Amino acid sequence: MQITANLDIHYRGEEQNAWAWVGSIRLEDSEGAWTGQEYGMGEWIGERLALQPRMMLLTGEGAYEGLSAMLQRHWETDDPTYPASVEGYIFEGELPPMPDAMPAE
Repeated sequence: MQITANLDIHYRGEEQNAWAWVGSIRLEDSEGAWTGQEYGMGEWIGERLALQPRMMLLTGEGAYEGLSAMLQRHWETDDPTYPASVEGYIFEGELPPMPDAMPAE
């Protein structure tokens, strides 16, 4: 699994409070790959980092061509070095397109 990510950290006063995460993901094995985006957030609660679930939207390549996946990555602990669990669905076809933005007025 390779991830390239952008992280936007928000502060309340001098202390880090919350962050927004957007990443580009590639999962690859000998049969093919999954590529797409991951979105998530996290926050500090006192001295503790609270890891929030992240949503992955992936498209298959190679043996996975024609498949899409919507997966959620989450942790059983707030230790980011602890292995994450992944749950979700793999289905035939493309992900539905994003709808147009709503008008401001």
